Amino acid sequence: MIGGHQPLRYYPAELDALYLAVIREPISRVLSSYSYCTRTDFAEDIYAPGRRKAVEQWRKRGIDPDSLVNSLRTCAPFRERVSNLQCRYLSRGSATYEDAMDTLSRIECMVCDIAELPRLNAELASRMGWGGVPTQRANRSKPGTEDALDREPEAREIIEELAAEDLRLYDAIRNDFGGLYSNVSAGGAVMAAVQSVELQREPAWGRVHMFAKGYVAISPQGTGSTITTVVNDGTVAISPDRYPGLSIYYQPMAHDGTPIQGEFARTAVREEIPGGGRLTQPITIDISAVDPAQVASIQVGLALAPDARVADRHPLHGASLQVLRTT
Repeated sequence: MIGGHQPLRYYPAELDALYLAVIREPISRVLSSYSYCTRTDFAEDIYAPGRRKAVEQWRKRGIDPDSLVNSLRTCAPFRERVSNLQCRYLSRGSATYEDAMDTLSRIECMVCDIAELPRLNAELASRMGWGGVPTQRANRSKPGTEDALDREPEAREIIEELAAEDLRLYDAIRNDFGGLYSNVSAGGAVMAAVQSVELQREPAWGRVHMFAKGYVAISPQGTGSTITTVVNDGTVAISPDRYPGLSIYYQPMAHDGTPIQGEFARTAVREEIPGGGRLTQPITIDISAVDPAQVASIQVGLALAPDARVADRHPLHGASLQVLRTT
């Protein structure tokens, strides 16, 4: 295994690899995500400190711990977190059922409903010549996860709209493919490559954080600069040799917390960030292509490729800069 917990578009299209994915019923997944973002009592003791910090950060971002409906309607980061996430991960195109299935048809992969994980493990063990692959479950949903839906039944309709493509994907995997979609060639070329690949440890992206001074001065022309610091609290180095697209991006945000669309420059990261180390990097910001009055803040973070940001998987990774306008 060379990596995991990344969207397919994160990996080079020409990579000869066998991709494995487990999907779950979309409505249950949204409820579980809401519980993770709002409830510390569900965390096991070893994860409790990190969970409390995550819950505190999500409240600052606008999530309503007392209302799933309000969170879905008014918390833009949470809406983005739950909107067709599974299609987003399995597609090299848009986050749609069609693009996800088209992507899966072009790569060597096995995708299963979570209930069919033992089958996937058994088939993988058979193809790889292993004695067996034990099925282990982590991050199980706790009793009470669906309480939010019981309190606010109208949330189901909102979730069904936000996760419409994920629901189509889940129904297809479960009903059309019997719970296990397998697109592995009989020739075994990719399997042979998978068997011989050298193990390469992945950085602990959940322990990589971006820091900045909290504000950025923007000129009337829409330009400014700031200094960012990437802290790698993991043990594996982050190297531009391994991630040629490694860069620091900035994303203008509107007053309602939604991203402002547009093409914005990135600053390439050319130095290795060692495990336990940090990198300080000045960046230039140019939002002249949009109306500066619409920009309330700017999110900055680390990107591994043009369309693969660390914050896509770890929303607490980035830093937010308040915009100060100069005259």
